[in-house]
Amino acid sequence: MVVTDGVVTLTGWVDSYTKKWVAERAAHRVNGVVAVANDLEIRLPTSAERTDADIAAAASRTLEWDALVPVEHLEITVDKGG
Repeated sequence: MVVTDGVVTLTGWVDSYTKKWVAERAAHRVNGVVAVANDLEIRLPTSAERTDADIAAAASRTLEWDALVPVEHLEITVDKGG
């Protein structure tokens, strides 16, 4: 973590999006902090990693369950896990 003129830059890595968000929220609560640059990287444990194809298929299946989503008009693309 680096602090310059009230701007906090978070660096390093965490193993979940939740932890990244919690770190950001905690930084915002510190007295004198005016802004946060959250450069934390999310690194999943090897056992939790999924291929882009797995993620795209899961997204497609999930959206198909929502009757309000026009799945025939969706184009799902996953690149490097995101």
